[in-house]
This record gives sequence, C-alpha cells and structure tokens, in this order.
Amino acid sequence: MSLSSQCRAPFVAPGAARRVKQRIQGRQVLASASLQQPERSEQGGTAPPAAGVPQLLPRRSALAAALAGAAAPWLFSGAALADNEAVKAGLNRYVKKKKLERLDTYVPPLLEARGQLIRVGRVMLQDPAAARQLLRSGVFAGLRDNIRSLGEYASQRAGDSSGTELVRGFFAELEGLDGALRQAIRGGEGLPEDARGRVDATIAALDKLLATVPEEDLARAQRVVEAIRELDEEAAAEAAAVAPQAAQLDKLL
Repeated sequence: MSLSSQCRAPFVAPGAARRVKQRIQGRQVLASASLQQPERSEQGGTAPPAAGVPQLLPRRSALAAALAGAAAPWLFSGAALADNEAVKAGLNRYVKKKKLERLDTYVPPLLEARGQLIRVGRVMLQDPAAARQLLRSGVFAGLRDNIRSLGEYASQRAGDSSGTELVRGFFAELEGLDGALRQAIRGGEGLPEDARGRVDATIAALDKLLATVPEEDLARAQRVVEAIRELDEEAAAEAAAVAPQAAQLDKLL
C-alpha cells in the first residue's frame, strides 16, 4: 500500500461530521461551565474562585448586566428625550390630572372656612376638643382640594410657583394650629401660649390666597356666602318657631 493511501483520511458523510462537531462543541461548553462553577468548601461555603479562571454570572445577573449595557446610551440621552414633545405627550397620557372647575366653585367655601376659623379661635378657649372638631367638619371637609385648586389658579395667572408656595404656607400654619389643639387636649393643662397666634397666622395665610382672586370674582363669592348665611338664618328661625308646636304635638301623641 502506498504512503498516500495509508495517510488518506477515511470517508465521513457531511451530516455525520456536522453532528460529531456539535457534540464536541457541547462537551467543551459543559467542561468550561464545570470549571467556572465555584467549588464548595468543607464547611459548606463557597470557595474563592481560582486566579485567572473566568467566572460565570448567574442568569439574572447576566441578563441585568446586558440590559444595563444596552440601556446605557438611552439613559445618558435623557436630557435630549426630555425635550422630545412626542415623549412628553406619551407620558402625559398615563398621568391623571384633575380638571379645574370654575374659580367661583372654590372661593365661596374658602370664605366660609375663614369664618369657621374665627369661630375656632372663640371656641378653643373653653373647649379645645370642639375647636379641633371644627377643623374637620362643615366646609373644612373639602378644604384641601379647594386650597390646592385656588393655588393652581394663582400660579397660572402669575406664571410661576407663587400659588404653590402660598398653599404650602397655609397648610403649615393649619397643621401648627391643629397640633396646638391636640397638645391641649392630651395635656389637659389649657392651650399653649402661642395658640391664639396660630389662629391669626392661619387666617392671614388664607387671606394671602384669597388676595390672588380677581376682585370681581371675590365680590361675587362674598354675595353667594351672604345669601347662604341668610338662608341658614331663616331656616334656623323657622325651626325655632316650629319647635314649641312640635313639642306640644309630641305630648298629645
């Protein structure tokens, strides 16, 4: 047999060669993975990796690292995306904002709240608990929404954040007043010395917000409050007049 015939490689079908190659590559991958897995120490812990041997990240860590690398250019371009009106419009669809109603919807209840704050200053000297309850009843039930809406109107007219600052100032004074009343109720030693000053400061903060309302709207709201007050007085007078008759009817029944 010639030397060329002895060195000639045996014939292998193309499909079989491809399968053999895939098996060899698979074994190499498994061997590499087994080498890269951390060894367990005798105490049950994980032995430190050998020097020079690359370590495989867990699947989740590898995926997070890949996503972070892919998203890095997008994150660094955030300033450019902020100026993209299309992006802003897309995000605004997912932000629910309460639509403002007419201005005269918020002003009359706030004028009534001002009168109720004056009553708080009178009642708290004898009954701090009743005064604190006044801060949670009547027109004060919707006070926060009315205050925020009025502040938003003020900011829109001024073109800045002045209305928001007025809202924060009012709530700070109101919370201080409520805290003073709570302290008096818990301590049972009467009102703190600055309690009266807190009432005046809360009314003054509310007046600053009401001062942002146009004069015509404020005058119209005052007329509405006066009309409501007259109706309440008439209803109270009628109830007082009917009370004796109702009492006599109860006795007869």
